[in-house]
Amino acid sequence: MRFLPIVLLAACIAVDDSSALSCGPGTHEQGGLCVADDTDTDTGSADTGDEDTDTGGDTDTGTDTGGDTDTGTDTGGDTDTGTPADWTVCAAGGAPYTEIQDAVDAAAEGDVITVCAGTYDYVEIYRAELTLVGEDRDTTIITGGSHTALFVDTTSLELSGFTLTGDARATANGAALHLVDTTGTVSDIRIADSTGSYILWQEASEVTWSRVLVEDNAGSIFTAYAGGSFVFRHSVFRNNRSNSGSGGSLFYVSGLDYEVSNNLFYDNEIASNAEGSSFGEPASAGWVYNNLWWRNDHHGAQYLVSAYSGVLLENNIVAETTGGGFLAYTPRDGLQYNAAYNNSGDDFARNDGGGVPSGNLGDDCRLTDPEGGDFGLMAGFSPCIDAGNPLSGYNDADSTPNDLGAFGGPNGAWTPP
Repeated sequence: MRFLPIVLLAACIAVDDSSALSCGPGTHEQGGLCVADDTDTDTGSADTGDEDTDTGGDTDTGTDTGGDTDTGTDTGGDTDTGTPADWTVCAAGGAPYTEIQDAVDAAAEGDVITVCAGTYDYVEIYRAELTLVGEDRDTTIITGGSHTALFVDTTSLELSGFTLTGDARATANGAALHLVDTTGTVSDIRIADSTGSYILWQEASEVTWSRVLVEDNAGSIFTAYAGGSFVFRHSVFRNNRSNSGSGGSLFYVSGLDYEVSNNLFYDNEIASNAEGSSFGEPASAGWVYNNLWWRNDHHGAQYLVSAYSGVLLENNIVAETTGGGFLAYTPRDGLQYNAAYNNSGDDFARNDGGGVPSGNLGDDCRLTDPEGGDFGLMAGFSPCIDAGNPLSGYNDADSTPNDLGAFGGPNGAWTPP
């Protein structure tokens, strides 16, 4: 007798879900058995697949923390490896240099040398281009002793923020500052307590001087000659004593082009046989305007301020001088719109006689308070207000006509250093 096999038809039997195989973490049911999940060996953070079996050779698991270790060579043309601190000078230490001369010798062309307040030995500069800046005009001091305090030759120089004092022995050297074949600017400096045949010297140079305080020196105070040019503006000469004899002067220029404007000269003493302020024949143009000379002692000399052929002398005041005022050589149309008064000699000493030349004033300009240091014109009372050259190019900064003296004209808005 044959038996037939029993066939179970699973599709016809309902399955109870609760009886399904339950597998633990990291495993899953497969064919009725719990087997391990496939392992994801890629540690990249962007991989979100459940069964990523990428086993490629990317083994970079580090975090970039910004430490760029690029050692490549910069082939650009900038070869400057210095920083401003490299050229700092402090006499008390704490900087790369304690003497200015050492920094000058080490610096590259065109560098800026900054100098802390302190007192320093004399300096000589023979460079193509350099900037020298002191921390404070009154407390950053270069003293030359028996040398020129600052001697500059064949240099493009920007100088500011120093007191210079010296006692130069060489006859032709300026005791405080000597410039030869130099271009540039000299500003916000003080020249004081220097003695010598000459104090400030400019030779064959082109320089703009501004905000220079020149006080308590003995010698020929400012000398410029032998070509080049200069502008001297917004500066004060006071309490200086000029040499006696040939070459002694308060201000002497000749043989170059120049502009001298908006300066104060007061309480200076000039030897009777020395020059006062002498403006010699220029190379092509000499212009002296809106200056004030007050209470200078020239020991009865014929004149304090002289102008030679080719010089325009305009809108100036000479007053209270022991000695004469202006002397202008031919052509005399270069002497106009000036005021001279209360001088012990002739106010206008002219080669062909006395009197006030046409176009000038002999009236008291009524300064506000010169004894107290205010050399402005007394508003409402001074006849020298609006009395300068009437051409619009000479107008004051407020566009009114030119006021005579140091605070008139287009550059008249300044405060004495």
